[in-house]
Amino acid sequence: MVHLLPSALAHYNSSLNACVLDERFVLAETTTLQGIASTIVHEATHARLDGWGIDYDETSRCRIEAICLRRELNFLTELPDSEHLQEEIVHALEWYATRQDYFSDRNHRELDDQGAPETLRYLGAPDWFVRCTMWLIRRRRGRASG
Repeated sequence: MVHLLPSALAHYNSSLNACVLDERFVLAETTTLQGIASTIVHEATHARLDGWGIDYDETSRCRIEAICLRRELNFLTELPDSEHLQEEIVHALEWYATRQDYFSDRNHRELDDQGAPETLRYLGAPDWFVRCTMWLIRRRRGRASG
């Protein structure tokens, strides 16, 4: 499936049992077929782990992402002209190993909040609407946590 995702290039949606790709990622001139294919492998690995009953909870996310990245890397080693993507994945594995807090619930919410204005602007929303929407989101989250 292709939709707009505020904070990711793609994700596995367990309620739909589907890999969802961000429209901007798919349509970007810099996105290659190898990049789309490896992203699908990554998200399909999430689906497989989910099917095995492995929860994507905060304490497991870093390990799960490493598994998915290694599957993606393994896939790319079989594709021509994928050296750049392989290097990106190796770098990501190294970076995530030192930044386990990146996968915290709090950081996921912050990434969604940061990506939401860009997504709204992509849809053509005027700045006043973006500001108002973000204010409402922050207010709602403040009430929920307080």
